[in-house]
Amino acid sequence: MEETSTEKTYDFKWFYIRSQRLAGYLMMSGFILRGLAPDEDCTSRNIFRFANSLPLRNRIDQYKIDSQETKKLRS
Repeated sequence: MEETSTEKTYDFKWFYIRSQRLAGYLMMSGFILRGLAPDEDCTSRNIFRFANSLPLRNRIDQYKIDSQETKKLRS
């Protein structure tokens, strides 16, 4: 069976996020936080590490869409 774009596997094991709000959204959606480290560029922030997967990427895309819709409603 040929690999389609929806079945794509990612070469990178980890997906790093700097947004605490997005990290919280992902955890509330059932994704497990795999690591937490201080951001070297900005010591008052953290970097959140999640296992890289297609469902994670899809949820992040949905978060972006929801955020844009929320901004439109507020303006």
